[in-house]
Amino acid sequence: IDPSAKSFGSFLLATGSAFSQSKYTTEEMIEAFHKGRQLVGDHDYDRDFTERVFKVCGFVGHSVALPKDRLFVHFSRSEYLQHRRTAMRTLAEAACQEALAIWGGDRKAITHLFWGTMTGGMDSPTTDIFLTSSLGLSMDVKRTSIEGMGCLTGFRLLNLAREVCLNNPSARILVVAADLRSALGNLLPHRVERADIVSCALFRDAASAAVVGAHPRAGETPLYEMMAG
Repeated sequence: IDPSAKSFGSFLLATGSAFSQSKYTTEEMIEAFHKGRQLVGDHDYDRDFTERVFKVCGFVGHSVALPKDRLFVHFSRSEYLQHRRTAMRTLAEAACQEALAIWGGDRKAITHLFWGTMTGGMDSPTTDIFLTSSLGLSMDVKRTSIEGMGCLTGFRLLNLAREVCLNNPSARILVVAADLRSALGNLLPHRVERADIVSCALFRDAASAAVVGAHPRAGETPLYEMMAG
C-alpha cells in the first residue's frame, strides 16, 4: 500500500497477538482430560473418540492459561469468573501493548477502544475500563464492549472501526478481542457427550489487537486496507 495515496478507506496500522505462557502438547492435553474424567467418576465417555479428536485438531502447542494440574479440573462459578477476569485481561493487555508499540503513535491519541470476547461471564466494571488505565490511554477514550457474538466478535469490532473511520478520518481506534475458551474444559457436565469433547479439543486461549485508522499520518505504516465489512 502506498502510504501517500489518498483514500477514504480504513487501514490496519498495526497488529498484535498474545498467547498463554503455558504451552502443552496434545498428549499432555489428552492425559489431563482423562484424569479430569476420572476425578469426577465419569467412566462412560468415549475415550477413543476423545483421543482421535484431540489429535486431528492440529495444535503444535496448546495455549492454555492454567498450570497443568488445573487442566480440566472442575471450576465453581466464582473460580471461573476470577480466572476469566485475570487471565483474559493479561492476554488482552499483552496483545494491545504489542500493537501500540508497532503503531508507535501517542497513546493519548487513541480515540476509541473496541473490546470483545465470546468467553461468557458478566463482569462489572468491564475489561475495557481496566485496559484504558493499564495501557495509558486517555480517560476520554470512547469505549465499546461487545460480548456473546461468538466467532463473529473480532470481525464485528473491525467493521465498527471501519465505519467510524469513514465518518471520522482523524480517529485512531484500538481493537482487541480475547478469549479463554479452554475454560470450557473446566465447566464440563458430570457426564460428557461427544459435543462436549469436541468443544474441549477445538478452543484455546489467546488475544489479538489492531490499531485502525484512515489517512495514514507521518510515521504510520498501513498494513492492510479494509475494503468492506
